[in-house]
Amino acid sequence: MRTPTVLPMCGFALAISLAVATASAADFTVTSNIDVIPAGDSNPGDGVCEDERSGVRCTLRAAIEEANALAGGDRILFGVAGTIAIIGTPLPAITGPTVISGKGAPGYVQGSSLANTPPVVYLSGTLLGATADGLRFRNANATPSFVSAIGLIHFGGTAISSTVDADELHIDGCYIGVEDDGTAAGNGNGVFLVGDDNQIGRRGPPGGSGGLGNVVSASAGDAITVVGSGNLIRANKIGTTATGGAIDRGNGGHGILVIGEQNLLGDSPQGDGNVLMFNGGDGVRLHGADNVVANNGIHGNAGDGVQVGGSGNQVAGNAASGNGGDGIDLRADTDATLVVDNLVGRNGAVGIRVEGMGAMVCGNRIGTTEVYADRGNHTAGVHLIGNDAIVGHGPECAGNLIGFNSAGIDVHGNGNIIAGNRIGGDASGGIDFGNLTVGIVLEDGASDNEMVENSIAANPFGGVVVEDTAGNGNDIVFNQFRGNGMAGIDLLGDGVTMNDPGDADSGPNMLQNTPVLLDAVLEGGILEVSYRVDSTAIESAYPLRIELQLGDGSIHRQGIRTLGFDSYATPGAVAVMDVATPLQGGLLLAIATDSMGNSSEFSPIIAFGVPDLLFADGFEDPAP
Repeated sequence: MRTPTVLPMCGFALAISLAVATASAADFTVTSNIDVIPAGDSNPGDGVCEDERSGVRCTLRAAIEEANALAGGDRILFGVAGTIAIIGTPLPAITGPTVISGKGAPGYVQGSSLANTPPVVYLSGTLLGATADGLRFRNANATPSFVSAIGLIHFGGTAISSTVDADELHIDGCYIGVEDDGTAAGNGNGVFLVGDDNQIGRRGPPGGSGGLGNVVSASAGDAITVVGSGNLIRANKIGTTATGGAIDRGNGGHGILVIGEQNLLGDSPQGDGNVLMFNGGDGVRLHGADNVVANNGIHGNAGDGVQVGGSGNQVAGNAASGNGGDGIDLRADTDATLVVDNLVGRNGAVGIRVEGMGAMVCGNRIGTTEVYADRGNHTAGVHLIGNDAIVGHGPECAGNLIGFNSAGIDVHGNGNIIAGNRIGGDASGGIDFGNLTVGIVLEDGASDNEMVENSIAANPFGGVVVEDTAGNGNDIVFNQFRGNGMAGIDLLGDGVTMNDPGDADSGPNMLQNTPVLLDAVLEGGILEVSYRVDSTAIESAYPLRIELQLGDGSIHRQGIRTLGFDSYATPGAVAVMDVATPLQGGLLLAIATDSMGNSSEFSPIIAFGVPDLLFADGFEDPAP
């Protein structure tokens, strides 16, 4: 079983330096913010940046041409501030390892966060064609390169792009698609990188108020697209202003689109994740293997908060709320995805949708928070369409908190384990956070699922409902039910199903007959219960497991605590079960489950001893 821990990603450099150490590195300082054709370098390769006009003027175009002509890592700095409008044709592609930094420009002040460190140098594509790009990094000779503290606005194509061989591009402190006052000035796309080991954004200084990533907003298409492996995307404001607040600067497409392996989107809990808001597609769309989406704020996007395809991915520690689609969506081609410790609420569809195989959904707050605030998702908290998932399980996969959704968990798949979750409340009678309909519902052929050790409370239409469209082998054992508005377990979804002679009827879970509790005698701390089950060996797979539960004190058939188990081997025979208990009295119910995992509804209720209905849950201290 996989341990729900965010794994470190291979190939990520943890420190970014603007110095590219090569013997022939040169510095070129841009002294003119006027880009006039033909304003390229007068003699590329002579080590002097001067345009072709009279006098020595170093334009950005000339600096790029000079840097391309020289071997080694060169730096392009700025002795001027303001907007450089690129005229006529796009800037030359950058073909060598190059630093482009606006940090030394007049008026630039390094602050403690992205919001108080706006660039003072902006590149504008207003005067270019509708599809022109901004900064372009091409071929392997451009590795590594850096872009820092630059604004890029109004490029009809992509603001910053690289090709497949141009790895290790570092981008930080840039405002892409917005001006320093937050005014929208969008590009066609924000960043599009094809390569490995790129870093988009970085952590802020210790004690600062946020990371020093980038603002990438107001694009017509996607904000950030990365195709490759070992890439790091963190501390960015995507679809917002630099403050990450509620001013809508959403991109028209996805916030982050990543295709590849071993990429990290976000940061550690102590670091700086991304903020992705108001984007027209998904907040994050991911396809590949062994990627991590961690500790991001993903809110108000038109599509899903996070959509995942591929195998071995992790979605951990994110807040995904108010998105138009699902909070977290594991597509049909996902395999062995870990979804852990996320806060998922108020999304327009499902909280967490699981379509693939072998997912683990652990320790999430789905539709509610640690203080039980209402953050309900529009439909189910968890929608299990796929097979062999684990939704809460034990020490290696903590249970989930699921409340205020239309339904708690909606199961359509097979072979899933739902264990150790609190669905609508907990059995001790604490604060309720009930879902609007049922705790767990099984339908559409759902078979061979296990529901074990869950607390299922305060759901008005019942605890576990196995609809008439569900299959067989759905094992419901050792759960605690309290205060649900209808039966704890409902086969057919139509209320209590009466036993039939010999158990000859058919339906979900074979419509397994319930035990009939005949008598209960309490003496000397031992509860002796006699019962029988009217189910032939043809209709049920013997032996049956009989689970005796203490009733919750309501008129509905639901048990709040398991008192004991018995093995029932002889069809129709009267059997006796002895259970040690400190209780002085209470209400009893029982569930029968055959050896193929077909659980029944709860039996009719009988009383034992002297029931104290004020404390029917049995969690109080026993009388001395």
